[in-house]
Amino acid sequence: MQAYANAHGGAMPSPALVERIIVSTAQDLGAPADHQGAGLVNTLKAVQLAQSIGTGHSQGNTLLVDQPQLSASLDAGQSQTFHVGVTNEADQPQTITPSLTQLMHTATAFI
Repeated sequence: MQAYANAHGGAMPSPALVERIIVSTAQDLGAPADHQGAGLVNTLKAVQLAQSIGTGHSQGNTLLVDQPQLSASLDAGQSQTFHVGVTNEADQPQTITPSLTQLMHTATAFI
């Protein structure tokens, strides 16, 4: 929060922005999301992203996602479309490759 405030004239980030920064910079551990959450917190990348957001002065290669998770509950035959915004706060192009790492199924049985 202090890194953001230092780069933004003393303004503090909202709690939602703090969450986006932490989730956006977490290191994937390769485990299912329900075991690892967003991953391992990377404090250096989080500070670099906080200093970079909207300033035009990149501090590392960081991306800011607009949603920390996607979820839906669908009936059979239904579909869901998700839109995810990603902001490249780096000073160079980056390649983004979305992937689905785990598909969770929930079933309820009545006997």
